[in-house]
Amino acid sequence: MGQVGVYPQSIQFPAEPVPNLNCFRKAGAFHRFHQEFKATANLGLTNNHIYARPFVNPKKCLISQVAIRVITASAGKFLYWGVYDDNNTYPNRLVSQGSVSGSAAVVRIEVKDFVLNPGLYWTAIGANFASVTHGIDMNDEMMVMGMRNVVDGFTAFTDPSFLEYVSADITAGMPDPFPVATEVTATITCPSFWLYIERYL
Repeated sequence: MGQVGVYPQSIQFPAEPVPNLNCFRKAGAFHRFHQEFKATANLGLTNNHIYARPFVNPKKCLISQVAIRVITASAGKFLYWGVYDDNNTYPNRLVSQGSVSGSAAVVRIEVKDFVLNPGLYWTAIGANFASVTHGIDMNDEMMVMGMRNVVDGFTAFTDPSFLEYVSADITAGMPDPFPVATEVTATITCPSFWLYIERYL
């Protein structure tokens, strides 16, 4: 028996930290790519606001569908989504984007193929009307991922988890690149959507 508090020399630590323990995701299913430690609830989408949140993709995969739950519907309106890559713990360039109809209170699915390499990404969602969709309420997502003070320099325990950007006209699609930090605010709740992992590559 070794001494208490002394690690055997045979223990090998990973070369890189694993920032997201929720990394084993089944192919052939929808996933929201987030920490599963806070409650979720329905959440309002303010007209022409874009909400972004970080997530980690641990393994190269093909995404083939995007699903958004429309709870409050409006004829002729749309919900818009985007996936951004990351530039030093801040959303950078668009990887893919699209939209679904907001005309009925159903789950809308858009078929869209794009590849995610391992790394840090951001989902972004918005609407051109005041809608309600499914949300995530995780006050410390950024803190858990080592991303504190990304936006407003908060040092309190309840650091913001998400970014919010007011768009002039969201019907033009997601901005590319993502607006600079001085143009966004921080929020502790965020609407969300699902990505379908077709297969691992």
